[in-house]
Amino acid sequence: MTNEPNDKELHDFFRQSLGDYQPEGNPQADWEKLYPRINRKPKFGWWFWGGLGMLICGFLGGVFYMYNADNQKINLKNNKVEIKSIHQVLKKGESKFFNQKETKADVFQQKIHQKITKSDEIFEEKENIEKVFEDKKLKPISKKSPTIFPIGNGNSLPKIAQITLPESEFSLQMLKEDFGNDSTMYQLLGRKIQEWNNSVIVSDFTTSMYPYSTQVFAWMKENPRNLAIQGTVFFTDCDSLGNQTQKDSNTGQMFLTKERNLKAVLPIMVKADQNTQNNKDGEENDLAALLYAQKNFPEAKHLILIADNDAPPKDMYLLSQIKKPVHVVLCGGTGDTTKAFQQEYFEIAHKTNGSLHTLEDDIDPKNLDKNTWLKVGDYFYRYQPRRQKFKVTNFKYRPQKLFGLFWN
Repeated sequence: MTNEPNDKELHDFFRQSLGDYQPEGNPQADWEKLYPRINRKPKFGWWFWGGLGMLICGFLGGVFYMYNADNQKINLKNNKVEIKSIHQVLKKGESKFFNQKETKADVFQQKIHQKITKSDEIFEEKENIEKVFEDKKLKPISKKSPTIFPIGNGNSLPKIAQITLPESEFSLQMLKEDFGNDSTMYQLLGRKIQEWNNSVIVSDFTTSMYPYSTQVFAWMKENPRNLAIQGTVFFTDCDSLGNQTQKDSNTGQMFLTKERNLKAVLPIMVKADQNTQNNKDGEENDLAALLYAQKNFPEAKHLILIADNDAPPKDMYLLSQIKKPVHVVLCGGTGDTTKAFQQEYFEIAHKTNGSLHTLEDDIDPKNLDKNTWLKVGDYFYRYQPRRQKFKVTNFKYRPQKLFGLFWN
C-alpha cells in the first residue's frame, strides 16, 4: 500500500483561519470611490486648446511677416530709381554714409543740408544776385497803377522792378534750392514723368508754393537728358497792387518760360513773387492758368498742375474748356483733416481723364474701389464706393491687406 501525504490537517488549519478573517474598512465605500476613476473618460484639457491657439497664431504671424517682407521688397524696387537720382548729386565719398534704414525723407534732408552748408558757394551767389539783375535794367515798381508784364517766350525775360530785401532773400532761397521739408514735386517727377512725355508744368506761385516750383528745376538740373517738360507757367491770382481775379476780369498774371536752368528762370520767379505779395483771396485761378498753358503749348499732351491743397479753384466754370489731361499734384493739407483734398481738384482730374497725386500715392479717379488708400500729411484716407468719397481713418502706418482685412 502506497503512503500518500495526509493534507487534512493543513486544510483544517486554513478553514479555521478563513472563518475568523474579517476584512478591514467598508468595501462599499471603497468601491464608490474607485468606480469613477475606473470609468473616467479621457478629455482634452486646457493645454490642448492653448497649444492649438498658439499654433494658429504662429502660422498667421508667419504669413503676415512674409507678406509684409514681400511688400517692402516691392517698395524698395519701385523707389530705387528715385533714391538713385538723389544720390547722384552727392559726392562719391558721402554716399557710403547712407544705409538701408534711411528713408527717402532722410536722404532728401541730407541733400538739402549739404546744399545749405556749402557756405562759400552760397555767399558767392549772394554777392552775384545784384549783378544778375543789373543787366536787366531794373526800374522801381509803380505804387499808383499795376505793373503789366510782357509774357516770356523762353528767349526774352520780363523787365524786373528794383530788388528789395525780401526779394533778395527769396532769390537766395531759390539759388540754394531750398526745397523745404516736403519733396512732393521732386519725388513725383522721379516716378511718373516717363508716362507724361511732352508735358507742361502749371504752377501756383503764391507764397507757400515757392518750394514746389523750385523742385521742378532742381529735378530738371539733375536729369538734363529728360526733355519731357516743354515749359512752365507760373500763375498768380492778383496784379502787383493786389487786384484779385474776378469772373469777368482775369487780373491775375501768367508767366511763361521754356528755360530749364533755375538761374535763367529766377528773374521770372522774382517778378511773379512781386506780383503775388498783395494777394488776399484764399481761392486761386487754376483753370485760367490751365487754359493759358493749353493755348501757348498746343502740342503738349499733358498738363501738370502744382496745386495748393488748402486753396480751391475759383474759376471752375472754365473746366469744360480744358481738353488735355490734367495731373493734379496736391501740395500740403486742406486745413481740415476730415478732407483729403479740395473736391474741385478731384473733379478737374476726373473730367479731364487726368490723375491725382500726393507725396506717396497716385490716384486714378476713374479706377477707385474700397482697396484704394491715400496718404495726405500724417493721415491715411480710404475710399468709400457707396459714398464716393475718401474718409479719414485711425491708421498710423500704411495698412497691409491680409485675409481680406487691412492691418496696421
